[in-house]
Amino acid sequence: MNISLNWIQDFIDLPIIDKKSLQNVVVGYVKDVIKHPNADKLNVAQVDIGNATVQIVCGGVNLAKNRYVPVALPNAVLPGNFEIQISKIRGEESRGMICAKEELKLGNNKAHEIWLLDEKKKWQAGTPLLEALKMDGWSPEEIGWKVTVHTAEVEGVKLDGEYLHHVVTGQLLEYSK
Repeated sequence: MNISLNWIQDFIDLPIIDKKSLQNVVVGYVKDVIKHPNADKLNVAQVDIGNATVQIVCGGVNLAKNRYVPVALPNAVLPGNFEIQISKIRGEESRGMICAKEELKLGNNKAHEIWLLDEKKKWQAGTPLLEALKMDGWSPEEIGWKVTVHTAEVEGVKLDGEYLHHVVTGQLLEYSK
C-alpha cells in the first residue's frame, strides 16, 4: 500500500522537510535588480551568495533590492526532482534560482512571488537555508524508519516525480510541414 506524506500530515503533526533536496539552497542578498532587456516580466538580479556575487534571472513580481532571499545554486535538486543549472534566459545568463516557498515545499505563497526572508532577522549570505531558518524536521526516509520502528514495516520511500527525472523542457527552433 502506498501512503502519501501529505495524507500522513493531515492526521499526525509531523514536520516533514526534504533535507536532501534543500542542501544546495542558501540565503542570498539581492544587491541590485534591473529589468531584463529582452523580457517584460523578468528581472536580472545581482545576488551575494556569501563567497561570490552571481547573476540570476527571476520572474518574481516582488523581487526587491537589499532583501534576503532563498537561492537554489546550480546542481541543486529541488523537491520534485527539479534540477537547477546554469542557463541563459532570453540571452541573459542565470546562475541559480531565487525561490518561492512552494518551490521548496516549505509553505504557500502568492502567485508569481518569491520568498522575501523576514527583514527583522539577521541573515548571513551564503548560509544554508535550513540552518539559517533553524528548521528541524524529518526527511521522508526518516519518517519511513519511524513508522517501521513504531507501527508497521515500510518497504521503501518513493519521491513524487522521480520518474520524471530526465524530462526537460525544450525550445522549438524550426518546423515545417
